[in-house]
Amino acid sequence: MASLIFLGTAGDSLSVAKQTRNSCGIVLKTNNVQIAIDPGPGFLYHLSKNKINPRATNIVLVSHSHINHAGELNALVSAMSINGFDKNGILVCPKSVLYGNNKTDPLLTNFHKNCLEQIKTAVPGNMINFKDIKIQTAKAVHNDIDAVGYKIFTPKFSLAYLGDTEYYKDMKYEYKDIDILIINLQNYEKKQKGRMNLESAIKTAQIIKPNIIIITHFNNRLIEHNPLELSRKIQQSTKITTIAAKDYMAIDPEIYALGQRQKRLNFY
Repeated sequence: MASLIFLGTAGDSLSVAKQTRNSCGIVLKTNNVQIAIDPGPGFLYHLSKNKINPRATNIVLVSHSHINHAGELNALVSAMSINGFDKNGILVCPKSVLYGNNKTDPLLTNFHKNCLEQIKTAVPGNMINFKDIKIQTAKAVHNDIDAVGYKIFTPKFSLAYLGDTEYYKDMKYEYKDIDILIINLQNYEKKQKGRMNLESAIKTAQIIKPNIIIITHFNNRLIEHNPLELSRKIQQSTKITTIAAKDYMAIDPEIYALGQRQKRLNFY
């Protein structure tokens, strides 16, 4: 059985600093493959709380080089590899995580680069294969210009994690044929470059048309407004089942794959 686990659902720097909610990331377990997505602050602690073994991590996906998305990347790589004693795992990340750019500093140290089996630079359109899973990098529009989103295709379901991005018109094509859509919804009404608010999240969902929408990555104001109410607004507008993630929420992604099997067969 597959499992999609939200270790943390906090978004902006203030909610991370106050730990209004956990600030780590997401774990996907499927077909004996464990994928860590955006390991932010507290990731290892919350893996332990959920009895998830970091050594079992096969792939780490990082969307961009910000502390709240990759603040515990080095610690996770160390735990995966016994601090380099047993090189382990594949890291997929944009070049900003490795080398920095004019907006952000690199996050992965040279020592920890050598603890991994492989490092794949994430550029939109790139594909990696691991066992029977395909992971494709997609475009994101964020203030880290190298930021990306990810699409994960398994034999039983498909999943898209947008990362931090604003709405852009080509999303319809970047994220087509997706069962589960994870939207980082950081703002309520405020329009902020490189981030989603409620209006743009609804617009994004309407053009992608997944089977289910999961919203996460909330700032303090959204948490005060109650993310459940936001999920109801999205569901009313899109007619698509929408869930507001909670810390430690776990779902079986396979149950949301109805109607997509033929599309996945065509993909393979």
